Amino acid sequence: MNMKIVKASQLPEKNISEFLKSAHQIKVENILQSGYMLEVNDEISGCFILEKMADKIYELKKFYLISTEAIKIPTLFEEILSIAKEIGAKQVFVHSHKLMTDIILESLNFYPQADQIIINTSIKNSGKWWSYTIAD
Repeated sequence: MNMKIVKASQLPEKNISEFLKSAHQIKVENILQSGYMLEVNDEISGCFILEKMADKIYELKKFYLISTEAIKIPTLFEEILSIAKEIGAKQVFVHSHKLMTDIILESLNFYPQADQIIINTSIKNSGKWWSYTIAD
């Protein structure tokens, strides 16, 4: 199995558009701006956006993975944190809406945050915020 993460801007836009037809709430423009695609055996299987919120603080947004690849979630999260470290992040926030996501985040050493997040965000009250601090 060959798994790799590619900056979305390095892939043909038509491939991304085709894949995103199944990921209804993700806009092609957002993925091209600050997104990454997961390729498994040269097929796009998932995507995510790592967006800068403040100096050295990023948010993992719009995480999407086709259901047949769900087993790769822990590995994919480790790769995402690796990328975050490469781009200079010291902290990564994730907003979760699902219990299963909460369980996965907790198992990967993300920590639940208090109800209010200091960083400006448009997300209000639903779900739970998690953060991961990247060691130097």
